[in-house]
Amino acid sequence: MKKYETDQNDYSISKLLNQVDTWRHLPAYQLERRVDALIALVLPDIVIDSFDGLNRDDKLTVIPEFPLHRTVNGREGTTRVDFAVFVKEKKRIILLELKTDTNSIEPKQLENLTHAQSVESELLLNSVIDLAKVTKAKHKYAHLIGKLLELECIKPSPNQHYSNMKSYFKFKSKKNDFTKEDWANLSRKQMNEFFRTLEVHPCWLGLTIDCGLICPTRYEFENVKTIEFKDVYTTINRDQPHPMAHYLNKYLKEGWVEDEAGFVTPWEICID
Repeated sequence: MKKYETDQNDYSISKLLNQVDTWRHLPAYQLERRVDALIALVLPDIVIDSFDGLNRDDKLTVIPEFPLHRTVNGREGTTRVDFAVFVKEKKRIILLELKTDTNSIEPKQLENLTHAQSVESELLLNSVIDLAKVTKAKHKYAHLIGKLLELECIKPSPNQHYSNMKSYFKFKSKKNDFTKEDWANLSRKQMNEFFRTLEVHPCWLGLTIDCGLICPTRYEFENVKTIEFKDVYTTINRDQPHPMAHYLNKYLKEGWVEDEAGFVTPWEICID
């Protein structure tokens, strides 16, 4: 068995980025699925610099893989947007797609964005509650519902005698506490009973939804704001550079912009 040296540098963020930068040239490998968590660390700064009406004092909440309801040929379904950003105090919702390869941008994805932008914020938020009622992944959707409750996007209906998810299940279970085991053992029926008590908070009705696409170079699509990697580079290096700038700079300024996936000669890179 190979013996690994305990050199922490071998497992640094730089090592990770070098690895995925090499792998992005391979078939079916989606770089954005691997670096989205790193981009998310700088996403609040990117959003504040890219959309009017926001400033550095605003608190932004980022939710990945946010579900969007859609109807295609009369059939209802769900798609997902890479990031939904909520600004609680200013009642803003911003939907963002991340692409590390301009050639992989699919107009259909952006159409889903603009469709979400065209609907009322009430429908966008209500659709999450509706999806929670029908999904098999009840416990995971409950975590998403929990985020929206914290943001006060949704709330219990007025005739309910509780203020949050924990107090509801404590009340229903008639327990002084509600443990992790109790949570794991909740049935779909029990969780649906809770989901059915929720509604969109009046403060989040009738809001404008903004949409953006973060990608290497300019890509024109109606009603979708393009945030180029050079813009991200500028943001994270402004004033006091963001800690992630040290790791991302060479990819945002050169690698992922100048060298499209697959268009580097294979002998120029080493695939382990």
